[in-house]
Amino acid sequence: MSVMSIVAVLVGTIVSLAAILQSHRNREWRLLVLAALVIAVTIVPMMRLVVGDPVGDRFLADRVVQFVPLMSLVVSLSALVLVGTFPPRLQERLRYRNEELLESTNRLANVGGWELDLATMELLWTAQTCRIHEVPTDHRPDLESAIGYYTPEARTVIEEVVQQAIENGVSWDVELPLITATGRRRWVRAQGAADFVDGKAVRLHGAFQDVTERKEAEDGLKRRLEFEATLARISSAFINLPASEIVQEINSCLGLVGRFLRVDHVFVDEFSVDQSTLERTHQWSSSASDPSWRATDDAQRMGIPWTDGKWSRGETVIASTISDLPAEAVAERERMKELGVQALIAAPLVINGKVAGSISFCSEHTQRGWSNDLVHQVELVGEVLANALTRRRNEEALRASEKKYRSLYEKTPAMLHSLDAQGRVITVSDHWLESMGYERAEVIGRPILDFLTEESQRIARELCIP
Repeated sequence: MSVMSIVAVLVGTIVSLAAILQSHRNREWRLLVLAALVIAVTIVPMMRLVVGDPVGDRFLADRVVQFVPLMSLVVSLSALVLVGTFPPRLQERLRYRNEELLESTNRLANVGGWELDLATMELLWTAQTCRIHEVPTDHRPDLESAIGYYTPEARTVIEEVVQQAIENGVSWDVELPLITATGRRRWVRAQGAADFVDGKAVRLHGAFQDVTERKEAEDGLKRRLEFEATLARISSAFINLPASEIVQEINSCLGLVGRFLRVDHVFVDEFSVDQSTLERTHQWSSSASDPSWRATDDAQRMGIPWTDGKWSRGETVIASTISDLPAEAVAERERMKELGVQALIAAPLVINGKVAGSISFCSEHTQRGWSNDLVHQVELVGEVLANALTRRRNEEALRASEKKYRSLYEKTPAMLHSLDAQGRVITVSDHWLESMGYERAEVIGRPILDFLTEESQRIARELCIP
């Protein structure tokens, strides 16, 4: 066998082995092996045509040996031709898979891209940018409509940063609110930069990310901290406040909390001592002229067994809409309809382990979902007000007790008087005044010695009067 035959056989063998090793990995190499087999099979008829009728085994063997180089070269070249057609197809598949992976990644990260040709003003959005705006993925907006998605206050910002990029090459990275095509408000992070040719901006491009969840979480944390600070100030004010000013401070507190929580009405109802009636004692409304929110008669405020049951268990009544109330809350439904309330949350006020009333927050104009954080904040306000009401009630009870004691003291049929540490008269009984012939105003605050004889004064100084 000639050298050419050996080289041809080796080349054919190497290509065939490579095809066999790769055939299990992808479809193209399996096709290559199949093609090689087909070529090999077709060689046999070709040989018979070339060789003709065999004349003995020796003649056939000589002919086969002569055609081995040709056979090997045909198989090798055919394989190489087939292999040469696969790289473009493999590259196409790889590009498609890379694009698919990129699109999947962008969708998971909620990041899109965009490009603006400044010569033609043609604006291109990626599929994810379209999804963020809630438009079809093949949407092709113009520049004006794209900027129009931003809220009015944000448009000025985006127009300014774009102008700076075109004129001075300054890239931008801003977070702004926009309204989607379906009317939903979202926060987006808009990034962009300009490409320049010969000192002139020719293209703008950048990234676009939906950051609504993070922004809402940050805003929620900020508002929570602000609320806690507000609540701490209110608590401190009640602690240091004279009892006579507690009522006014409660009214101020309701207004402060109502505005912070963005509700229309806040009111406090208190049960009577015997729990038979519920009276509105404090209220705040965003619209002070609304007469329907004035305190109502006790008879109209009673008859709410479902709510009473919730409060008695220390539970907060929550209704994002009237339909949220259960079927048994008939009176509550009628009351909400009567007042035009769309959403309500009412927390019990517990004093000394007993429900003494409630604090309610109402949305009159819109239905509203009450988040767990907001419910917790309302309950915290209820605790603060319950403590303030406890102090007010205790001081009222103390004043009532003092009044009762003073009345008993003054009506006692004996000459009673009380002195301070300096010996001045604090109070005297009615009998003392009648016996001494003075009016009460003439006595209170004067030294007791003024009403004693000289002998009695001497004895009093020796015993107790300074």
